[in-house]
Amino acid sequence: MLNFYNFLLRFILSFCVFSGLLFTHAYAENNLTVSSVDAINKITPLPHTILYPEEHIIELAGYPALMYFSLGNVDKPLIIFVPGGYNLARIAYGTPNTKASDYLAYWFNQKGFTFLGLSYPLDNKVFSDVYPGFTIKDWAAQIIDAVKLQIDTHQLPKTFVMLGWSMAGKAVNQVNALAKENGLDMIYISLSSDPSIRGLASTELFEQLIKTPTAKGLSSDHSLIPWFLNQIHEQNKLNQHVIINDSTYIQDIMGDQPVDLLATSTRFENNTFIKDTNITLTDTLAMDYDAYPMLGLIHGDYRSDYINALFTRFDWSPMLARAVYNSLTQKMHLDELSEQEWNGLKKIIEHAPQIMSREVHGNHLFFLGQTGAEQTVTAVQSLLAMRDQILNIHSSADLCTFTGKFKQQLQGDEPNSAFCINHNDSTVNSLFLTH
Repeated sequence: MLNFYNFLLRFILSFCVFSGLLFTHAYAENNLTVSSVDAINKITPLPHTILYPEEHIIELAGYPALMYFSLGNVDKPLIIFVPGGYNLARIAYGTPNTKASDYLAYWFNQKGFTFLGLSYPLDNKVFSDVYPGFTIKDWAAQIIDAVKLQIDTHQLPKTFVMLGWSMAGKAVNQVNALAKENGLDMIYISLSSDPSIRGLASTELFEQLIKTPTAKGLSSDHSLIPWFLNQIHEQNKLNQHVIINDSTYIQDIMGDQPVDLLATSTRFENNTFIKDTNITLTDTLAMDYDAYPMLGLIHGDYRSDYINALFTRFDWSPMLARAVYNSLTQKMHLDELSEQEWNGLKKIIEHAPQIMSREVHGNHLFFLGQTGAEQTVTAVQSLLAMRDQILNIHSSADLCTFTGKFKQQLQGDEPNSAFCINHNDSTVNSLFLTH
């Protein structure tokens, strides 16, 4: 009998040790620290978390981030989805109890794209701590570290696409600056996103978000929960089924956020809140219009998100027009253009926000639900193809060809405008009409 108990005790101890090793292995798989992209082999566990399949907590730029990654065709550019305020990137790839086809990640994968969803640290149960001092520059550094990690690991193209939803537009210039420093070419696609200058001045919405910071020094999501839930319910109705239930959305996707990411004059510095617009302008690089990357715009059409349905094209038009101009004038000199070619160039710049914009039926979450998700991916492909056409204008002859293709659209209500037209090419490019 004593021998039996000794055997049983040894069996239990062995089982516990073995279980511990299994737990440690699984834990380390989903909780990673990468202090340097060049030292990816040095992985150590981070504390906490409740993770979905294909998710990892990884340290980037000195802060934890939630990363979701799905590899596609390595010849296509990486797509990185960056969420807006108070939301994890799960809004783009879903939760285990929902339909994959209701989310962007599924449709990008269907088209062969590699998809990366990256969440900055929110006050959500997936993170073990909060970081009230997290800035736009920190956010941009996380984005570039994550992109470079996946590009280097999987030998992906050096050109990548940042899909920025809502508040993520405030990080664009910092991300683009860091991309250039790392030898990367960034394309920005706005999903009803805010340019950095939107909200910089005091508005009722932004004042509400910053006037009652939480005890942890964060901006609270409480005042926005009803609005976000209404957006979810409208998308449910549009797709004729419940995409995600309210409790899952609030608990698994939402959370209070660092106040600096709102990019208002209110900042969190040295453990206290201050007012300093100059720090915010430095953090966002908002006023450097010439530094914006080539970009495209996608927005919904619902009145419940009227700010983006009505104004997205106009809010982004100065940056977009300059990006197109900078691309074109790198390859040709203005003083070498004929009068007709000059008129053609003016029309392209004038209509750049129209050429590089697409509308998808829906609200601020137009990309949520199968219909909107699939249409959004189609719109992204259309914008990427349009960008390629613009970048392929290397000479005045190319300019002729491009303006010829878009003669009808670019002339608008001015049928007698002088245009440089290549009479051998009467094709009207269907990509312009794709929505």
